[in-house]
Amino acid sequence: MTQGELAARANTAHSAIARRESGRVNPALETLQKLVHTCGSELRSEIAPIDASSAVELESKMTLSPKQRLDQLVQAVSFLQAGRTEMAKLLHG
Repeated sequence: MTQGELAARANTAHSAIARRESGRVNPALETLQKLVHTCGSELRSEIAPIDASSAVELESKMTLSPKQRLDQLVQAVSFLQAGRTEMAKLLHG
């Protein structure tokens, strides 16, 4: 869905959608829920315990050299870019 289509469905200005998408504006929770609902989805939130595995993972990453951390980052970015490319092919033929 384009910004223009979302704006029309949500009865708001295209520029308002663009500002929110670019991060220049942080919408209120109610506004975000409305926009997500307009897209045919539901925004859910929950209170959950902190996942301590993130701290453990961070500590293990700190044992790597800067080059090793950078190599892992480059691999992750390449993986995400490939996924994005494949998703675009699926969506746009």
